[in-house]
Amino acid sequence: NNLITVFRKMKESFITISGGPTHVITWGRWIEEPLDDVPEIVICIPGNPGLVGFYTEFLQLLYEQLGEKIPVWIIGKI
Repeated sequence: NNLITVFRKMKESFITISGGPTHVITWGRWIEEPLDDVPEIVICIPGNPGLVGFYTEFLQLLYEQLGEKIPVWIIGKI
C-alpha cells in the first residue's frame, strides 16, 4: 500500500519541448498547475542520456523530506 501512495503523489508524462520528446515527473504540482503560492521549487535536470527513472526514488524521498510542501520536478530530454 505504501508504494501505491507514492505513485499517487507522482505525476508523469512525455511532452514535446523544442520539437523533441521530454520525460517529466513531478511531485507536488504538475507543470501546468499555477505556482502563484509556491515560493520555491526543486528542478532536477539529469545529464546525458537524461534518464529520469534513475532518480525517481531519490526525488520521492527528497519531496517527503521537504514536508511535501515544495514541488519537485525532473525533466529529461530523450
